[in-house]
Amino acid sequence: MHAIILFTLVLWTTIAVVSSTMLQSVGNWVLSGGQIVCVGDVFCDYYFVISSSGGGGDDGAAKTTHHQCHFQVESEDGVPADAMQFQDVGCDGGIANDTFRVNGSWEQKEEGDGPDIVLCVTNVVDRVWAFFGFDDWEIHNGRVADNKSSPVYPVGKFEKRQLEPRKMDWAMGKHTTTSAPDQCIWSIQWLNRYVDDSSMKVHFSFLDEYRTQHICTVNASAPAGADPKTCSFYQHKCDENDWSVSWGYQAASDAAALTLYNYSAPVGRSIPAGKKKYVPSNGTYPRGFRASGVVVGVKPGNTTKPDLALIASDAPCAAAAVFTKNKFQAAPVTFSRALLKERRNSGLRGVVINSGCANAVTGKGGLEDAEAMACAADRSLGAERGTIAMSTGVIGQRLPIRKILDNIPKAHEELGDSHKHWLTAAWAICTTDTFPKLISRKFSLPSSPSIEYRIAGTTKGAGMIHPNMATLLGVIATDAPISPAVMPSVLKHAVDRSFNSITIDGDTSTNDTVALLANGAAGGQEVASEDSADFAAFRDVLTEFATDLAKLIVRDGEGATKFVTIRVRESSSEAGARRIASTIARSPLVKTALYGKDANWGRILCATGYSLVTEPGAPENEVAEIAPERTSVSFVPTDGSPELKLLVNGEPEQVDEARAAEILELEDLEILVRLGTGKEEATYWTCDYSHEYITINGDYRT
Repeated sequence: MHAIILFTLVLWTTIAVVSSTMLQSVGNWVLSGGQIVCVGDVFCDYYFVISSSGGGGDDGAAKTTHHQCHFQVESEDGVPADAMQFQDVGCDGGIANDTFRVNGSWEQKEEGDGPDIVLCVTNVVDRVWAFFGFDDWEIHNGRVADNKSSPVYPVGKFEKRQLEPRKMDWAMGKHTTTSAPDQCIWSIQWLNRYVDDSSMKVHFSFLDEYRTQHICTVNASAPAGADPKTCSFYQHKCDENDWSVSWGYQAASDAAALTLYNYSAPVGRSIPAGKKKYVPSNGTYPRGFRASGVVVGVKPGNTTKPDLALIASDAPCAAAAVFTKNKFQAAPVTFSRALLKERRNSGLRGVVINSGCANAVTGKGGLEDAEAMACAADRSLGAERGTIAMSTGVIGQRLPIRKILDNIPKAHEELGDSHKHWLTAAWAICTTDTFPKLISRKFSLPSSPSIEYRIAGTTKGAGMIHPNMATLLGVIATDAPISPAVMPSVLKHAVDRSFNSITIDGDTSTNDTVALLANGAAGGQEVASEDSADFAAFRDVLTEFATDLAKLIVRDGEGATKFVTIRVRESSSEAGARRIASTIARSPLVKTALYGKDANWGRILCATGYSLVTEPGAPENEVAEIAPERTSVSFVPTDGSPELKLLVNGEPEQVDEARAAEILELEDLEILVRLGTGKEEATYWTCDYSHEYITINGDYRT
């Protein structure tokens, strides 16, 4: 099921509704009983009632529910209280527990007129959004589009003018929402309506929530004898498949409203503003692969979030995978490892993944459940033992296997090759992730420079991330012709330099799996030898691709506020450099200092010093030498400015604390350690520890 995101273009008295139900049964939201009472410029009390109707009771009649809101907004930084922007205020005045949250955005009108406010009200349980506008303290209400027309409102802020006789009727001017709250950032850039004797064309440009521009053209024919400019239309497709448009006209006011519907975003997910830049708005996906995500309800109480993903190839694939080294390996890991060995020369058809339950430490029954998931996917795909299984979530609980088996045919029915399908699958594998991790790109190989190969991948992480590997699931698919013989080595090379070079909290999960599938659908010469130029080229492409996916996991670490690169250089061995970088990256003292923006380089040096004595493993001659008198430590800013030296050849520098504070304010930064004992180096990526990390993990099972 997918979310329906609506944007209605009308004056500043804008209203829109988001619902996870079908459009015909979308409920009406009305703002009633509203009042704003201000005490000077000091504070304002907001009072209003949200009345939501929809669905039906036992008698089939629509039900109306009333929700009272009362909260107070205070003046800050000299801004009067009645002009304050505000975000994420609970309807009861609180932040943590209220179902309804409110954002407010003020727009000052011309001199002498009062301000307008647009309130964005969010039901955080059902992810229903509604936009309500105040105009000089008068409340404007409206309703959602029905099967006949869109709601209509005056549009006095748009200039009405004759553009060209008989060809164009009038145009709406520029409409922006630059100061709107985070959830209300859709904007129409320009809009023109063209009318002839029998039809109307609406042509406009808009920016979506990721600030990606879309151009939409809709042609609508008028009924016989009707004036096209007085007609309304419902749910006409844009040029882009994920968008449709409704248009409502009201003769009394000679006004119209446009409502945009978008079906591409999976229901039940809200991406933090700072993370939206990491979510692609489009992609190029490998030929012959399809993906889907559906709502199963694996985790009790989930009725809206996709939690079952299926990624499948139309033809058998060469396949390889790397798995967790945790001794308590989850049932899907055990099953998938055995299946890959069995199908080494026969190939796979797909991967089925659930989130919400790890199916780990579940005994014989868990193994049977993992196999049942895979077999159900095989039946839907018409394949014979060609699907591996992955699971993520709470450890020690059995899967609700009947729910999953009942919904795998639905996942198969919804398979598709569009960006929407891949993005929904990426959402479906998430647990505590705040955004879906999806990358796609094109590449070429030396033997076939004219062929455009494609690679796409999705992964999930957020917590319990540390080699080898972490609560980390990943699927990478390509249409390049890669031989089964070289798949394991090329994947291991990429994973060692990507997924095995990140850490969030130092915990290694029971379920980690990264799979690589190659179906050869793009054609060309098979990559069959590790000595070939094609192998080297694909290895580099895959390593860079996997590294970019792995970095997204770190950027979405539970509660993370910083993305930190740990680089160890001038080491006598690569293995030693990796061990030192890993130790620094997972040090709680280093990570909390980074969160606190404390330039405490002593913690970095301390972790460097104990890294080679606390981790047994490599023989002494494989471990890097640490010479305190040669060791240097620096902060390297990512804005291109010079590094800040903290320790040089074992001697502390006079640290510029103001400069250190500037660097530690950055979202991205690098810690550079030079050992001065050789030429080898290694890199790790990590994040900081925040209060939110404790909150997320303290409440994980609830």
